[in-house]
Amino acid sequence: MAAKKLLKKTTKKKTLLPKKSSAIPVSKGHLDEVRAELKADITSVSLKVASLSSRVDALDSKIDALDSKVDALDSKINAVDSKVDSKFNILRSEMNSRFKDMDSKLEKLVAVTHRTNTLIEAQEDRNRYVLDGYTQLFNRQEVFEKKMGQEIAEIKRLIKEQ
Repeated sequence: MAAKKLLKKTTKKKTLLPKKSSAIPVSKGHLDEVRAELKADITSVSLKVASLSSRVDALDSKIDALDSKVDALDSKINAVDSKVDSKFNILRSEMNSRFKDMDSKLEKLVAVTHRTNTLIEAQEDRNRYVLDGYTQLFNRQEVFEKKMGQEIAEIKRLIKEQ
């Protein structure tokens, strides 16, 4: 009887259904299928990453080629810029030389002008003395002519009186 009682207790037990999906037991086949699906997804993602990596490498090589072309253009621009700078420096030095020549000639002209002004002033001083001499000579001549006129008039008067 004891065995029957034990049997009754086990048979009377209700089977409880799992309430969550995580509590559902899975078979090995189902687990293998999920594993294979995940492996295929991982392989697919890995291949996509490899494909993208090769594309990125191709783009990197194109960017490197463009960078080298830009560097070549930069060096050409720098060469042209240095040529232009050297031409401007040559032009600037030539212009400075010409300006200095013009300044020198202008200073010579100023010196000649000052010398001419000095000569003119000296000539004016000499002319003043000469003019003073002429004035004195003219005054003496006028006085002499007056006296001569008086003398001639006196002689004429005397001749008439005789």
